Amino acid sequence: MIKFQKKVDIKISMIRWYLFIVFSLFIFQFSTAQQSGYLKFEFNTDSAHLVLDNDVMGVMKIASGDSIRLPIGTHVVEVYTPFDVRYLEFPNVSSGTTTIVRYLFQSNNVSSESLYANYAAAEYWNANYAMQTDSDTDIYFDGEFKGTGFAFLDFKPGVNTIEFKNPYHKTSYVKIKYRNNKPLTLNEYFVKPIRKLAYSASLVPGASQIYKKQYTKGTLIFSGTSLFAYLWFRNNKKYSLENRDFINLTLRYNSATTESEALRLGDLVDKQHKILTTLDNKRQVYLSITMISYIYNIIDAFISKPNGGYYEAKPLNFYFSNQLTENGFIPRATLQMSFKP
Repeated sequence: MIKFQKKVDIKISMIRWYLFIVFSLFIFQFSTAQQSGYLKFEFNTDSAHLVLDNDVMGVMKIASGDSIRLPIGTHVVEVYTPFDVRYLEFPNVSSGTTTIVRYLFQSNNVSSESLYANYAAAEYWNANYAMQTDSDTDIYFDGEFKGTGFAFLDFKPGVNTIEFKNPYHKTSYVKIKYRNNKPLTLNEYFVKPIRKLAYSASLVPGASQIYKKQYTKGTLIFSGTSLFAYLWFRNNKKYSLENRDFINLTLRYNSATTESEALRLGDLVDKQHKILTTLDNKRQVYLSITMISYIYNIIDAFISKPNGGYYEAKPLNFYFSNQLTENGFIPRATLQMSFKP
């Protein structure tokens, strides 16, 4: 019985020590979190080089939108790119908060060469242009099939023509003027309609449908809405003129001094009232049809999808560059993944 009691006491003691350690770690972590904050960087480029607190040996490359956890207090932040001067600032990091630091690099010297420094990538792929489209589009260059959705192209100085063939849309051509630059550049060409643009275009009757290649529907919506809006405007203008005459006749009728004049003006007032009633009914009908057509235009813009669907942004973006090693420059492709909250 005594041995059993000792075992129980030992277990209780161990549980107490365990709870004490867990609680201490929680307090330590909480106090540490309260003694730090975040710096979030936003650039007008995809990335930049960063030096923190004058640590020149710890240069890092940070993407636009990334955050870094730092102790509270004022820090020395230096950012730069290959094509602009170094920017030096002293942001203050507060406890448990995020401080946003924005840098807009000058674009005077921006080029594919200075931005990506990608001569090696161009030599490696034997190309100076990378074309990215949606996943359904075939890419032709000088009549030769180059790929579906993505292709490397070797442009010559002057105007170059690219042909896009999509099963859901008509064949389209893009002419790109290329100069004698070696670096590899990336261009995106979207054949499928973009959802946000289709929604925004619904403000103009039929524009969203035409943007989504629904030409017949878009033309009918635009023509119908415009026609009835014009008829409403014309009848509303007539109604205003006839209503002015009706008011004048009513005033003359009320101020008539003889019975014969009152009878004559009374007939004119009744006749004018019938004209007003007819015009008012017409303009109400035209206005109702215009509103119904416009509301249908907006509903259809949000509900109907284009043939082949909308363009869906890829979660991966990539950038070409080169990297200096002991064996010289080697090509590099950087992938950036976008995580949705």
